[in-house]
Amino acid sequence: MSSFKTLVVDAHPHGIANEKTGTFWTAVMHIFCGIVGAGVLALPHSVAWLGWVGGPFMIIVFWLISCLTSWLLADAYEVNGVENGRYHHAVRNILGQRYGVIVSVFQLANIFLINITFSITGATAMAAMGTLVCGGGACFDSMWKMSCIFGAVEVLLSQVPSLESAWWVSTLGVVTSTIYSTIALALGIKNGGLRVLYHPTGAFSALLWFVEISMGIVCACATVASVRGIILNWTTYKLFAS
Repeated sequence: MSSFKTLVVDAHPHGIANEKTGTFWTAVMHIFCGIVGAGVLALPHSVAWLGWVGGPFMIIVFWLISCLTSWLLADAYEVNGVENGRYHHAVRNILGQRYGVIVSVFQLANIFLINITFSITGATAMAAMGTLVCGGGACFDSMWKMSCIFGAVEVLLSQVPSLESAWWVSTLGVVTSTIYSTIALALGIKNGGLRVLYHPTGAFSALLWFVEISMGIVCACATVASVRGIILNWTTYKLFAS
């Protein structure tokens, strides 16, 4: 009984239950933004490397893995009366403090690397937009300047209290993702009659490296499980909660 009380205190050090305000629709916005935002831009290139057989196959495989992970996380949300509001809480309360620290280190390292990736990608996109607007003349398209601007915006957005409070950011991302997805679909339909065949060339090790990168991108696009557990309270979850 004493160990159980300790777990409760560990889960809620201030004696306050972890009450999330996310709903089904805010989860949809975050998932749509996280998957479509990166998927539309990255998946076509990845599928091109994996091929028409390997590409769809890996998408289905990682989708099934994401579904299984979501179900497992939902089952681990409340164990022995202890609410595990975060993934590292579940690991700590079920497997022990040491494993909780280990998984937290990997989580922080993953977030750090993801932030670097998105910062570089965002700065590159902003620089490309600057070049497109200014044409061939002098333009405000320096990578380091764009990186500073993007980083400043990230610092500003990081002041949002929680992911639930940032629903408007994902909503904006959904709108923009839908716009350029529609444009990409229209261009694909328009140019669908083009019969241009491409064959990757280069050393086998380089081709294998790009295939592995493509598989990683496909896997990264299936992030439903990590989003749902952050903003939804599974103990009071209702599909159409207001």
